[in-house]
Amino acid sequence: MKRTITMLIAFGIILQLYPFMAGATDPLLGIRDVRVNDDESFFDQGRADWFVTEQGYIYMVWEDFRETYWSIFFSRSFDRGRTWGDGDGNNNNDINVVDDPTGLYSHRDPSIAIASNSTIYVFWQDSREGPWRIYYSFSKNGGMNWSASVPLGGPEGNQTEVISRVVNGTIWICWLQELDGGRGVYMTHISNNGSLGEFFRVDTRASEKAGLFMASSDKEVSLFWEENGENRTIRWTSLREEMLFRGEAEGEQILVQSPNTGYVADPFASYDPHGNLLVAYEQESYGMLMVYYMIIYPDGVSVGPYRIRTPSLNVTYQADPSIVADSGGNIYFFWAVGEDVNHLIKGGWTSKVGEEATDVRIIDWTIMMGPRPTEPQYTYAMMARGETSAFLVKDAPLVLWEDSRDDPNPSKPEPENSDIYVNGYPKRPDLPPEAVSLTVDSVGWDRAFLRWERCMDLDFSSYVVYLSIQDGFSPGPAFEVARVERRGVTTINITDLEMNTTYYVRLGVEDAAGHINLSEEVSFTTPINRPPRITLISPLEEITVDREVEILFSVFDPDDDAEVTLYLRKGGEQPPGEVVGRFREGEEGLINFTLNTSSLSNGTYLLQVVASDGVNPPVREDFPLITVYHPPPEPPRYLNVLTVSPAPGSSDIPLRTIFRVVFSREVNPNTVTTDTVLLNVGETPAEADLRILDDNVTLIVDPGVLLPPHTDCSLTLLPGIESSDGWPLDGRGLREPSAVTFTFRTGADDDRPAVLHHSPLGIMVHPQTEIVLEFSTWIDTSTVGRGVILLKAGAVEVPYTFTYDANVSRLILHPSSLEFSTTYHVIITRDLLGINGLPAEEFQWNFTTLPYSYAPDSDHDGYPDPLDDFPNDPTEWIDTDSDGIGDNSDDDDDGDGMPDKWEKRYGLNPLLDDAEEDLDGDGYSNIEEYREGTDPKDPSSHPGATNWVLWVVVLIVVTIAAVVAMVALARRKEHERWWE
Repeated sequence: MKRTITMLIAFGIILQLYPFMAGATDPLLGIRDVRVNDDESFFDQGRADWFVTEQGYIYMVWEDFRETYWSIFFSRSFDRGRTWGDGDGNNNNDINVVDDPTGLYSHRDPSIAIASNSTIYVFWQDSREGPWRIYYSFSKNGGMNWSASVPLGGPEGNQTEVISRVVNGTIWICWLQELDGGRGVYMTHISNNGSLGEFFRVDTRASEKAGLFMASSDKEVSLFWEENGENRTIRWTSLREEMLFRGEAEGEQILVQSPNTGYVADPFASYDPHGNLLVAYEQESYGMLMVYYMIIYPDGVSVGPYRIRTPSLNVTYQADPSIVADSGGNIYFFWAVGEDVNHLIKGGWTSKVGEEATDVRIIDWTIMMGPRPTEPQYTYAMMARGETSAFLVKDAPLVLWEDSRDDPNPSKPEPENSDIYVNGYPKRPDLPPEAVSLTVDSVGWDRAFLRWERCMDLDFSSYVVYLSIQDGFSPGPAFEVARVERRGVTTINITDLEMNTTYYVRLGVEDAAGHINLSEEVSFTTPINRPPRITLISPLEEITVDREVEILFSVFDPDDDAEVTLYLRKGGEQPPGEVVGRFREGEEGLINFTLNTSSLSNGTYLLQVVASDGVNPPVREDFPLITVYHPPPEPPRYLNVLTVSPAPGSSDIPLRTIFRVVFSREVNPNTVTTDTVLLNVGETPAEADLRILDDNVTLIVDPGVLLPPHTDCSLTLLPGIESSDGWPLDGRGLREPSAVTFTFRTGADDDRPAVLHHSPLGIMVHPQTEIVLEFSTWIDTSTVGRGVILLKAGAVEVPYTFTYDANVSRLILHPSSLEFSTTYHVIITRDLLGINGLPAEEFQWNFTTLPYSYAPDSDHDGYPDPLDDFPNDPTEWIDTDSDGIGDNSDDDDDGDGMPDKWEKRYGLNPLLDDAEEDLDGDGYSNIEEYREGTDPKDPSSHPGATNWVLWVVVLIVVTIAAVVAMVALARRKEHERWWE
């Protein structure tokens, strides 16, 4: 038995030393686990976070319960994780970051980051304010001493799951913020001087969120979180450095959707040295928990997700994944594997994107080396490992995790102790990149278009195109003809090739380390260059032109975009002639050109098309001859002035003058403007209304005002005035464009006001018209009014108001109302005075308004509104007694107190008030007859006669009643005697 134990111990020692004997000199390359914390008691440590400097120094924080309350502890390693603390080779000097002397509060879930000025910051969630709030502390001496704990601030409410990362020396902090309806993702930053930046929100909707994680590169950060609801998802967003400082976010995207029978959770992400973003997460489906990963390249293209499998361990629990990649493009995976809480940490790697993890290894090598013979190695001592986090140190992968191997009561379902452990994974050699497939899409006589598959290797550097002539790559020489450094560019057009030549091409994929892997060789042969072809379309026969001719032809060049030139030369001239057009081969080769011959002299011309592709001799085609003939010009047909009124040279024109010019031909009205017609009063330009009458030959120039007396005036017509067919004015008969000026002089201011123009006129005037009077001189407006200017309809004078223009020679009368189908008279009396005090010349005219048939009928009852007492009621149109009740509804239309039916029965007029008349001449009025109920047509039936008859009837009735009473009394007495 002792011998057996001794052999087992020796065997264990040999196994422990085997890696060193095999040449492994680094104790932290998958050989042994290193515990980070120096706690020797059985308390929990977990939720660790790390920061690695360029020198390879590792700084780590975790939550710790050693002081019987949750606090934040710190340690560091200067030898890539072999030892922790002060660097003496022993793990010691764990430092409490939090200043909580009471020990009454919880401080959990820390994160660490180091600014570019070497200041170390630690952030955590703290309960000292009641709700969870983010606090931080900082150290300026490598973590040996820490500042007082400071609240980060931000919106009110719980703040949890804080995480910090660095972009170009600036620390960015992210956390989950409690909001109405859920939680939101918030960020801020701390600059090198310790100042705190603005707070801003990253996500777009409040919801249940968890599992917040942030990764950073030197250009950006990427955030990931679980969003829990009916459909559990992992969402993410990426923010470039300039967006971070502006506090801008583009909105989150769904990275992965949970399956119908499970969920997705625990996202972990990291950037590799080339800026590629690697993401890992766990997914539960049908009771199995598995780990997946995907890659997002800097150009936004993503691949995956791919499942990380463990072929050697067929277990249902695989969780807590983390992922990193080194500069050589090797991807390293770490995750927890096992059943329930009994699981180990595993690691794997691959150099091929999209493949499953290979070389799956258990990182916890002490468990591998000493399993109990009676128990499976996966559940040894009921140890639980989980919460992995991977990172690179000097381009080598390390992983940290929570470990319960020192649990004092391993038989219990849940571990009572956990520590922070770290270990490494053997760095893989840099392998050449994967070769990609190359194809030739198209080949021209001097070029070839190549296409290839996208390289997915993480350490991609460039694509290199190699070309060989005739003999291929072996034994013939090969030349590098192109290098493409953008991963997403997968095509290239190789030019300047020789025609009718066979080429061999390969595509090399080069990685950052300079390794190149070549594709299979492909070949192609360039064809012979064919000359362009010209097809003449129009004209196809000789033509004679004066001004323009449309030229249409096509050029087809099967190999190039040919240059096309049009030459024109006159008969007898030497070729090639004058260039009149240059073109490139257009769409479908069709070219349309307008040849303007207006400047060419009469004669016969040759038009030649020349197409050149720069390789073959130029191709030429001649159009049929073109004869240019310009007929002699027509004699000029200038516009002339026939008459002007008043007569030019007049010295006593009225102060209110309208000038009239008659031209020899029709005038283009658009050329008659204030720029071509000038009126001057004295030396001053004057405004005037210009209009061409309907005959198109008469021009009216109306100053619109009184001209000053005894003043020289001039009217000038410029040659800009043109006839309707475009000929300019020849005002002076010079047979060339010329202006003309006419002079006048005004007379004395002694004219009586006379009506020059008046409106309206005729018999079809609308009742809503205005009455316009234009006088020969200014009017004294104080003399205008009723009795001076009369507006009458028959003998009835119609009231009006009036307005006048500024020159007071034009009056506008506004009648109060005009009726349809009525003739009106306008009378100007001598009582109207001019501004000079002279009486106006008497004037009168008539006009008639539209007949009632033109009036509107609003209710469409056949009665125009002016004749309809109820214009909006189609059932009524007249109210004879004006009592507001239409005759159709009124029992007494004339309102004389006698109902219409009674009047009609006795022959009275129901539309005429005849109540006081005596139809039968019996001395009683019709209303009295109606009231007494007598017949108004019968003289013997009147109110008095009715009373006499009534008395006779009453007397007879009384007499009969008395006789009946006496008879009844006599019978009663006789009856009484009978009984006696």
